[in-house]
This record gives sequence, structure tokens and C-alpha cells, in this order.
Amino acid sequence: MSVLLLVILFFGLVPLHSAGVLYSSQSTQTTSSATSSTQTTCPLELEVTYVSASPGSVTVGATVTVDFRVVIYTLEEYLGCVSNPVTGLQTGSFILSPEGAPLASMLGALQSSQATEHDNVTLSPGANPGEYLAEIQVTQNDPTGNVLVYVKAESLQTAVKGTVYIGPTANVSSVQTEDTSDFSAVNVRVKEQPSVWAQLMQSNALPLFILAALIILIILISVLARRKRKPNSKR
Repeated sequence: MSVLLLVILFFGLVPLHSAGVLYSSQSTQTTSSATSSTQTTCPLELEVTYVSASPGSVTVGATVTVDFRVVIYTLEEYLGCVSNPVTGLQTGSFILSPEGAPLASMLGALQSSQATEHDNVTLSPGANPGEYLAEIQVTQNDPTGNVLVYVKAESLQTAVKGTVYIGPTANVSSVQTEDTSDFSAVNVRVKEQPSVWAQLMQSNALPLFILAALIILIILISVLARRKRKPNSKR
């Protein structure tokens, strides 16, 4: 009787064990599939994280230096997307737009009729990796008053391990970055024309003018002196 009971229990537990193994395998496959479907992906565009412009006040014809930083994101195991400084950039484009004027954020489109572009400006490396400097000469066509300097959308390009990266995805000034230490606003003033007297003071014409006036004055004094001596000579 006990042997028969053991046989019954053995053949009854084997199907249950097989079903448990099958369920566990299916659950593992489902979890793995869900994990792969939600795998983290990093942005494929260059991102500008900092934009500053100096000096803060210039006149038309002066040069503004733009200091900006660029990063790219790579996927690191256990860390997710990690930002890395971008090196090797050669040129970039910039936009000068009146502060507060509507400026489209995507694809560098200009909505402000007063905004101007400075394309393919040569870049030089900054003090830190991923940092760049650009010099922009303010012209008479550029807006005046309070002006924001933007890094133009999709104007930066580099290749990393055979993959070409372009960015930023939108026009970026200090207003768009999360860094609170940058400031890309510049006050642009029209250069005042000096007065005629100031122009004379700054040129070689003033000494000549004074010399001519002295000569004329000496001649007048000499003529007046001769007229006074004529009555005395008749006597």
C-alpha cells in the first residue's frame, strides 16, 4: 500500500514540476523581451550647453567673442547616457537677434527681419575640452540695442567613430541653456560721428589753421601800423 502511494505521488508531481519549469522559462523570456524593448537610447545630435558673449557693450565695427561648449551623449553600461566634450570642430554659424524678438527655435529659421547670420566662422579651442571661441565683427547690417547671440541650429558637425553628428537641434543662446552662469546678451551701439571741432583736433588741419590765422593777424596788425604812421611823415 505504501509503495503504491509513493508511485502515485511521483507521477503526480512530475507534470507539476515540468509546468513550473515551463512557466519560469516563459517568464524569463518575457522579462528579457521587455528589457530589450525599453533599452535606453541617447541623443544623436550635438548639444550646446553654454553660450557667452563678450564684451557686454560694443559699437558697430567692433568684435564680439563668443565662448560656447559642446557635448555629445554616449551610452555607458550601468550609467546610461553620459555627456562627453566634443573636440575637433572647425567652423560654426551664429545669429544676432534683437533681444525679445521672435526667433524660430528649429532649423535656424529667422522670424525676425532684424536678425542677421554670420556663417562659417572659424573656431578656436577654448580653455577646456569641448569649449570653443569664435570672433564676430559687428557690421552696420547687424541689429543694434540689446542683442542676443545664438549658436545657429545644425551649424556644428563632427565625426565620432565613423558616425557624423550634427547639432544643435535648435538655435541656442544663454536663454536656452540650463547653465545659469552664461550670458550671451550684448549691447550694440551706433558709433557717434565726432563734431567738426573734434575732427580738427584729431587731424593735422588744426596746426595749419592756427598758423594761417596767426599770419593773417600779423598782416592786419602791420597794415594798421603803417596807416597810423603816414600822417606823422607828412609833417
